[in-house]
Amino acid sequence: MYVFPYSKEPYDEGLKYLASMIKEGLSKNNKDDFLLVIVGGTNTGKSSLMLHLYEEISGGDVDCDLVAWDQEGFANALKKNRSIDPDEKIRFLGYDEGNVSGRNAMTKWNKDLIDLYLAIRQYRIFHVWCNPSADMLDKPFIEGIVKGLIFLKDKTPHIRRYYYFSKEKLLSFYKDQKLSLYNLNKFKKKYASFRGWYKKYDGQLWKNYNINKESRMEKKIDYIYDTYGKYEDFIRSGDMSKKIGISASTIIKYAKKLTDEGFLTSDQCKLTATGYWVFKPSLAETFLDYAQKLRQGVIEKTAKNLEKGRMKRDKK
Repeated sequence: MYVFPYSKEPYDEGLKYLASMIKEGLSKNNKDDFLLVIVGGTNTGKSSLMLHLYEEISGGDVDCDLVAWDQEGFANALKKNRSIDPDEKIRFLGYDEGNVSGRNAMTKWNKDLIDLYLAIRQYRIFHVWCNPSADMLDKPFIEGIVKGLIFLKDKTPHIRRYYYFSKEKLLSFYKDQKLSLYNLNKFKKKYASFRGWYKKYDGQLWKNYNINKESRMEKKIDYIYDTYGKYEDFIRSGDMSKKIGISASTIIKYAKKLTDEGFLTSDQCKLTATGYWVFKPSLAETFLDYAQKLRQGVIEKTAKNLEKGRMKRDKK
């Protein structure tokens, strides 16, 4: 295993070599994709290394919207790459904190993600997964999709080391050992292609990266609260359904209709940040009355239609 020497630069020559190799693979002549998986525990600097590499490969022409933290961001970044001319600018998709794991390998998202990478070839995108584990990588996926892996273990505040495994080295590792963070650390010197180093990223992406990351954390908090918390003096559509015997979906239709018509306000019912409807319990009578009016309207309309039909028959 070759070890790159330290210097005063933000990162070593090994990262520059890796960037040039990736860039060559993405070139017009090769028309290839490159999926790099960066694995390591929390606070090992996966994001910093990803941003260093992206900026080095792109020559500074970077876009923070191409870094995703969740499924929605991933889908948006993937679509945005279609508008990028790969001959003019690097196509990039960073899946930061993606947490793609063998433990949830059978979820629809994981299946769709794997199918996506098997389907889109020669799209000339530089993909990076920052993941807290390595157990999601099996032999077919390494052989067909993964081009390289970087293992991180240091949590030092200044210079951190990384270990790069090429596809060939990774397959050799997979043949002999179970692919896990523990084994990557234990056998890194035997299987790694080279060891390099880098410092904490503080480049042009850092400000917007942290703004987007903060927004993502706020969404996570909203999701947990909306899913498991309780709005004071409000109940959810499911609870309202049990209370009045009308389906939750029908209650939501009533709420939308009554809100649009100005009969309900946000003080009485509201749509939460993650798409849940909540209601004041006192709206139970409102919904029951509205349902009764709708039923009465249907009855009256039916009676009128029957009367019209009878009159037509009498004329004949």
